[in-house]
Amino acid sequence: MSTISENKIYRVLTDKLEPLANASGLSWMVATRHRHDLQLCDSVKVLRHKAAGKGIAKHWASRYQKSNTMVRNWPEDHLIAATHPKLLCVLEGAADIRFYDYSLLVPKSTFVLVPSGVANSDGIPSYIPKGDPDASCEICFMRPIGDELHFWVTHSNNKRNTTWQWGNVLFLNQRLNLFLRLLSEELLETDVSDSTLATHLLRLLIAGLRREAESGGYLVFGQEEHPSWKLQVAANPIEQAQEYMDVHYGSSITLENLAYAVGMSRTSLAQRFKQQTGKTIVEYLTERRLAKACELLGRSEWTVAAISKMVGFHSQTYFHQLFRKHEGCTPQQYRDSYRKSNLEKCER
Repeated sequence: MSTISENKIYRVLTDKLEPLANASGLSWMVATRHRHDLQLCDSVKVLRHKAAGKGIAKHWASRYQKSNTMVRNWPEDHLIAATHPKLLCVLEGAADIRFYDYSLLVPKSTFVLVPSGVANSDGIPSYIPKGDPDASCEICFMRPIGDELHFWVTHSNNKRNTTWQWGNVLFLNQRLNLFLRLLSEELLETDVSDSTLATHLLRLLIAGLRREAESGGYLVFGQEEHPSWKLQVAANPIEQAQEYMDVHYGSSITLENLAYAVGMSRTSLAQRFKQQTGKTIVEYLTERRLAKACELLGRSEWTVAAISKMVGFHSQTYFHQLFRKHEGCTPQQYRDSYRKSNLEKCER
């Protein structure tokens, strides 16, 4: 787990998102399918245009298993209508958010709810308003994924949108998902001008996110970062090597950088590791990665492909081969069996 000063997600929440949510006169917008149904707030402007291409109903490819749900997308216009709501907030600058027959020019500190079924930008075109080539903006997004909450931060300039690896996370506490759903329902069922309860739900959600970010209750796509990991000088170097692999299993680990971390030559480390543990370094690292893969298959909604990358396998085929060899089944079969077993326990 990273220290607070190094935890970028925590800093985004405390330094940017939380102050905006706690400010007086919070600005709310609820997107609609068509512009004539909008309730505009004073700070947001609307521009007219319409999707030029044809909408296609399909299963949208995703990194997350439970978000592979039926949606409609407009490939030519880079629009997508999903079955889950999405909440966004402009943290810096101003953003041009595309919808089916309009776009919203959203300034900093405005929160916009995109209900399920509303066509909106798929995140490929830049969010920078046209005519300002030197501008940039930063937006945070939240949406429910299965029982968890997906949170990501996107930085835009006039050329593209960039979502940093550290800023694309899945919060595991199921209550956060519930807070977001309650917030969505409140905004949809009441007039936006009477958003007192919605504002309280938003602040409750952000407080929960901050607590989970502080405690490390989230997964970072690609790997789990542990920059606070330090070697203990007095520890056995073989135990140091094991601890290093226990923490950095999602990264590329070579014998050379492992030997450097524990202060030994490559040859001496390889020989002593085998003598002390009865396993080679590759065998130990593989077991650690597969054990973490089993844990993620059981308790998360990430797809098998995403999990294989998280635990350090860049080849999904190789991951499947190793998993079947060690566990006697495929990753998906393991997940299905795990969930079936848990369901039977709950029914007893």
